[in-house]
Amino acid sequence: MERKVFIQELKKSKLIAHRLGHAMTEYPENSINVLQAIFDNKELLNSCDGFEFDICFTKDHVPVVIHDKYLDDISDSFGFIKKHTISELKKVNFGFRKSFGQNKNNSFTFKIVTLEEILSFFADNLDLLKDKIIKIETKEAYKMNNLYTFTKILNDFPILSNNIVHLSFYPQNLHFFRKIQKQNNYKIIKTDLLCDYRIIAFISRF
Repeated sequence: MERKVFIQELKKSKLIAHRLGHAMTEYPENSINVLQAIFDNKELLNSCDGFEFDICFTKDHVPVVIHDKYLDDISDSFGFIKKHTISELKKVNFGFRKSFGQNKNNSFTFKIVTLEEILSFFADNLDLLKDKIIKIETKEAYKMNNLYTFTKILNDFPILSNNIVHLSFYPQNLHFFRKIQKQNNYKIIKTDLLCDYRIIAFISRF
C-alpha cells in the first residue's frame, strides 16, 4: 500500500534535478558536462521537470554554481569561495566529492561554472529546455551589491524569465531581489522561500 501511495504522490509532483542532476549521469554535480549529458539524452531530459542549483559569490562578486560555501570536499583546493577571485577559482580543479568515496570516476575534473555560463547553456538549448523550471538558490544572506549583480545577470536572460525561480532560506534575499527588480523595471522573476520543519513548528505555536 505504501508503495502505491508513494507512486501516486510522485505523479502529482514536479521532479527537479538536484545540483543540475548529478545522480543522473557519470559526471560531477554542477558541471556543464552533467547538463550536456542530460540534454543529449532525450529519455533523461524527459525524466525531469526542471533543474536546481545553488550559487555563491566570489571575492570579486561573481556568482558561481556550487553547492558548498567552501572548496575542500569538491576540489583540489581549500577555503571559502568568497575568499577567492573568479580568476583564482578558474585555476582550481573540481570533481566528484571526496566524501562520496571511490564509486565514481574520480579522475574526471572540470572548471567552476559561473551563473552566466549556466544560463547561457540553457538559453542556447531553449528548444530542448522548453518550459522546464530552473531553480536557483542563494546560499547566504547576501549584501546588496551581490544581489544587484545576481538580479542584473538574470535580467540579461529575458528568454529564461518564465523558467527561473529564485529560492532562498533568507527572506531578506527574496525581499531585496524583488525590490531591485521593480526599481530597475526588470522582468519579474518568481521567488520561493525555503524553510525546514523546526521553523514550521516554531511558527505554528503563534
